[in-house]
Amino acid sequence: MKTIATFITAALLLATPAHAIVGGGTPQAEVYLTSYLLDPAKPVAVNRFVWRNPGTETFRTEEFMSSPTPYWYRGKAVYVLTSARTFSGGEAVAYDMQALKLATIVGETTGGGANPGGGAPLTPDFGVFMPAGRGENPTTGTNWEGVGVKPDVAVPAADALKVALGLLGQKTDKTEIEALSEARFFEPRSTANPLSEPTIRRTADELARGEPNYDRMTSEVAAQTRQQLPFNQAILSRLGALRSVTFRTVSAMGSDVYIAHFANGSAEWRIGLVKDGTIGRIALGPQY
Repeated sequence: MKTIATFITAALLLATPAHAIVGGGTPQAEVYLTSYLLDPAKPVAVNRFVWRNPGTETFRTEEFMSSPTPYWYRGKAVYVLTSARTFSGGEAVAYDMQALKLATIVGETTGGGANPGGGAPLTPDFGVFMPAGRGENPTTGTNWEGVGVKPDVAVPAADALKVALGLLGQKTDKTEIEALSEARFFEPRSTANPLSEPTIRRTADELARGEPNYDRMTSEVAAQTRQQLPFNQAILSRLGALRSVTFRTVSAMGSDVYIAHFANGSAEWRIGLVKDGTIGRIALGPQY
């Protein structure tokens, strides 16, 4: 199965002839992308997360270092375009590149979502999004939670591309700007990961029995699953046997969204898989 690094490598290969680059997701993807602008012989701490250990008042730290890439863009001008809707992983790219002085941020102050988390059920029918940790940039010692990433060149988002190209000395008319803004080099994924449905079926059975396989989850998902197991087990017990699973869409975060049909009702199930089919995101939604 292709990894996110494979797709980033392929995308940046298309940009190799460029004299400048005008440019979310998981920390691994964001750090790997940033690695293309750093000396492969000198690893740098790009990002860091401080996680609370569930059910305790203790914390653990996870640091993400730059890694060697097939080629690198050191010395090229890099512009990251932002808007008020830029959020989470997209903000991490802008913030970390800005902190390391690797790019010029052009556009609007971003949305301000730095702290990762997930759905936490309060009852079998009601839940909230609950942060499980906080981002902590190794260079600044803080993050953009609640305040957003401040651009180096503040302009309305609609003008960001035009301004960035102008900073490069390129003059473009309105028609060219509109064409460039609408250009899509890679279509977003619209079909389900073939491993998602069997993973949902397997996980539904494991959760109903109270015996999830934590080895098939990332450490963050495993911790979240342990904490939420009594709630999810109660939900699945009430829903009964799983009858069928219907794919709905791919979410903005890259999770596959399904409607799981049980003997006594239906529920929304979101799942995101990482390398080797490991569960990187999972959420059992409200009953329909």
